[in-house]
Amino acid sequence: MIRLVDAINTGQWLLLKVKPHGLTENLINDGCDITLRFRVRGISELNGESVSDQDAMRRLANRNIWRLQLDVINICKREIETRFVTRRLSLAETNGHQYRAMSSTPIYDMSDAALSLGLRTFSNSCRLMPPKVVRSGSVSFDFSEVKIGRPRVLPFEIDVDPTDLYVSCYQGAIEAPSS
Repeated sequence: MIRLVDAINTGQWLLLKVKPHGLTENLINDGCDITLRFRVRGISELNGESVSDQDAMRRLANRNIWRLQLDVINICKREIETRFVTRRLSLAETNGHQYRAMSSTPIYDMSDAALSLGLRTFSNSCRLMPPKVVRSGSVSFDFSEVKIGRPRVLPFEIDVDPTDLYVSCYQGAIEAPSS
């Protein structure tokens, strides 16, 4: 596992590798591992100060949602859907709790806010990401609820410091490429 703080501070490019599941993922890379290069640029809390829209601020009230800013490059042979990033990227604690990226947030339907925060880049809107092109955007994580392979296992507030987390991958691996 790679500490989130270290990934941000070094700006190192990491690899997300996943074995393909199902016909669609097998076609993406001729049955080989699906691999993305990515760099974590930062993490910040989504709160009323980060969003100017009143409806979006109300939806964020009493939520512990953070956005992870990323640069991502598809290094597969074919284009993939951008939502692959939110389906596979996760953050983890050393004790095994895993937080999956959200496929939507309380402000996704507020297109101006979502667009300005980069949240629509890797959302479920099924955009295509061609090989070897850098996409910059954000994914969000809801630390109000624990997610371990299934949505919303424990519906209560938990105490998580996002800077104490590790970058991980749901059903895959994160690697620091050798130089």
